[in-house]
Amino acid sequence: MKVICIYANRGEEYKATAELICNELIKAGHQAVVEELFDYLDIKWLDTFLSFTIKLFSKLRFNNQIKSSSRELDTLLKFAKKHGYRAFQSNLEEAPTDLFICIHPYTSQLITALRDKTNITDISVYYYETRFFSLSKRAINNDLDKFFISTNKGKEEALALGQKKETISFAPIISAYIYTLNVNKVERKDNRIKILYDTKDDKINLSKLIRKDINADFLLINCSQEKFKKINAEASKCKNLKLYSSNNSNKFDLFSSVDIIIGPPDRKSMLIALYYNKAYFLTEKKKKAADITDYLLANKLGLVLSNNNDKQAEEIKTYLKEYDPSRANNLNFNLEEFIQELSN
Repeated sequence: MKVICIYANRGEEYKATAELICNELIKAGHQAVVEELFDYLDIKWLDTFLSFTIKLFSKLRFNNQIKSSSRELDTLLKFAKKHGYRAFQSNLEEAPTDLFICIHPYTSQLITALRDKTNITDISVYYYETRFFSLSKRAINNDLDKFFISTNKGKEEALALGQKKETISFAPIISAYIYTLNVNKVERKDNRIKILYDTKDDKINLSKLIRKDINADFLLINCSQEKFKKINAEASKCKNLKLYSSNNSNKFDLFSSVDIIIGPPDRKSMLIALYYNKAYFLTEKKKKAADITDYLLANKLGLVLSNNNDKQAEEIKTYLKEYDPSRANNLNFNLEEFIQELSN
């Protein structure tokens, strides 16, 4: 099978996802290449203009000067369909393909439109949604042969926005965050709950937290010797809490060895925690990570700690009473299964 994994240059994750899928397809014996949308359609100049326009519209929306940029962006996409047609047709004549796998809504909207314009009937177009837990209305496209989403929540949103049920299929979560992990797993000597905290995050008052004597092992990273010595003096007075420090400044190397991670609402951190089936305690809540935060909370895979340092310890203790390390998050990260489905 000949496959083009095509992405839009709108963030590193889109290219990385396309490359991951492409590499696995090649391993499975298929002919696969990665293409950037505007390069493939020979309209790179439009990409530059579009990027500038998006930034401008975002700024205007922030200042409440306009309500939406969708009409302007739709106009630009129509322009791309018109001027990318010749390159699209020429590329397929030179290098025919059986399947386009689109990463980013722009790619699926343009590729399906150009396929229909050329009256090609023997090329399938699939879309893979990289947001996993939510999606934008722009992703909806009923000209697709398949619309891949990774979670039930994502499927519900797609259906609510108008995506045809028969086009929707489940796919694993495919992220470069996951497939580039350097696992540094420490052998567990006991069944005590282990909590990882990066002291670079200043949302937690460790001294107050430690005095509450939570029945768990706290592993601190990015903690100076002087700071650890001071905090450990408090911990030595506790009956249940034990304190440790790691010289490994990369917290992701340690995720597999703990039960709970305390950290900011960072999508990468939360996604890796889900991959290792670990609970994640957010030190604050932010809109940009609202979808994955909602998933964590709805499935009791974490919590959002309050701003009150006195309450934080009680919130952690309450969670630990019902915490089950063996509980599953029901997410699929198996890229090989996805490649097998594409091959069938």
